[in-house]
Amino acid sequence: MTKADGKRVASGEVWFGRPVRELHPLDPAAAEADLADLVETARQAGAGRVAEALSAGGPLASFVAAAIDLSPYLRDCLRLAPEMLEPLFDRPLDVRIGEIVAAVGALAAAPDLTEADLMRDLRRLKREAHALIALGDLAGEADCAATVARLSELAGACVRTAVAWLLREADAAGKLKLPDPADPERGSGWIVIGMGKLGARELNYSSDIDLIVFFDPEAPAIVDPYEASELFVRLTRRLVRILQDRTEHGYVFRTDLRLRPDPGSTPLAIPVEAALN
Repeated sequence: MTKADGKRVASGEVWFGRPVRELHPLDPAAAEADLADLVETARQAGAGRVAEALSAGGPLASFVAAAIDLSPYLRDCLRLAPEMLEPLFDRPLDVRIGEIVAAVGALAAAPDLTEADLMRDLRRLKREAHALIALGDLAGEADCAATVARLSELAGACVRTAVAWLLREADAAGKLKLPDPADPERGSGWIVIGMGKLGARELNYSSDIDLIVFFDPEAPAIVDPYEASELFVRLTRRLVRILQDRTEHGYVFRTDLRLRPDPGSTPLAIPVEAALN
């Protein structure tokens, strides 16, 4: 690595495309200890470049130390998987976030993926994306509008992936007959709409996601229109479980279905005609 490359790493330009914003920890001694712990964890995880950059001092190391002192969530994310920072030496932060969102989408068609596998992988990818989005926000790489758009895009990808996976499973079980299993949403009859901050692409870190769910009993994929209500209610309940149940890997997003018409007396998934009425 040249001296110029070393300066770019130390300033944060390699990770964020610009020098990092100066942050100040609440407890400098604790921040220094947490940084040393993160360096050792990175070495043990095989993230050598991360360990080297954070042990070398300079603006980037000071920034990360302050960030993990100010945010226990971010500290925990990086301790669990410090290797998530390694790709930032090879490509810009925004490219890496896009790769994670694409990896979320690819889960829907992964062969032999069980529901437990899906829940684990969604949580792992969401944790990585949230940590990198937060670092970009704190570093000044992204403004507020870009940050909430990234969070919203991630949430939308997680919902779409869970929906597509559930539809393919229903098709394999004979509960639905999808016109095109490679494009499971098309003609499925399942309509999932993001509302609130998700619908407006203004999701923040503490937001739950508001969804309303409808179904079209005359859609091409419906095998038995009389059983469609029970089927889509069951699929919607599983969708919520996939997204919000807490496991040893955390959760993806808390999910609220109460914005549907007359939530106190209507099922989780409502026929389109009934909802319009």
